[in-house]
Amino acid sequence: RYDPRPANPRGRTVVETPDWIRERLWIDGPKGDSVLLYMFLPKNAEPPYQALVHIASTAAFGQSSVPQLVEDIAAGQIKAGRAVIAPVLTGMVEHQGTLNPRPPPRSVEFRDLMVWHATEMRLAMDYAVTRPDIDSTRLGYIAMSFGAGSRLPLVAADPRFRAVVLLGAGIDERIQPTLPEAANFNFAPYIKAPKLVINGRQDEEHPWQTRGKPLWDLLREPKELLLADGAGHHVPVDVRTPRVNAFLDRTLGPVVARRR
Repeated sequence: RYDPRPANPRGRTVVETPDWIRERLWIDGPKGDSVLLYMFLPKNAEPPYQALVHIASTAAFGQSSVPQLVEDIAAGQIKAGRAVIAPVLTGMVEHQGTLNPRPPPRSVEFRDLMVWHATEMRLAMDYAVTRPDIDSTRLGYIAMSFGAGSRLPLVAADPRFRAVVLLGAGIDERIQPTLPEAANFNFAPYIKAPKLVINGRQDEEHPWQTRGKPLWDLLREPKELLLADGAGHHVPVDVRTPRVNAFLDRTLGPVVARRR
């Protein structure tokens, strides 16, 4: 639980590409701080847009920016007509904050950071659904590795998601043990929305038998699996994009194309 608050959006800048409009802005954070937020709005669909919340991978804590990672993971969904809501969580490259981004997994600090990140994501969602160009009834979640693994509690914490896409998903024993309220395997069974898991059969980061399948077995129905032969941690775009878009068409409904 968290205390809702007015977003107070500010500092908005806009970058336009042939396929989407990218907004960058700040909103009020959990405790008098600020949350950096990117929004990608498709050009080939009619608003209000269906929207996917994207949690960037651990690369966003080191060498990559969140917009780079959105384009790597979700460009196919934006081009298909869905918006993306991408909060920059505390500790990521563009939003360092004062919290330790890598506390020991068994610590209370790790649990508190999990709660903090979940609240930042949910405040970003709160802001997005106040906008007339976002359909508040058709929200999905898409994440690669980090958001489909150790940060799985984030998606379980919010009941607004109607579809969940997990890429390179797994239970990583390297961040165990944690306190029970920060363990992804305790949250996995509580994700009620339909789920699509896409993993590579030769995943070098989350091997299927030891990390991917244990998580898959904990997810409740309805759920779908694409285990891509010959693929590693990053399943190729041309393999995953059609499957993700078809899944979203079924769960969120078809996109309304922009009138020419």
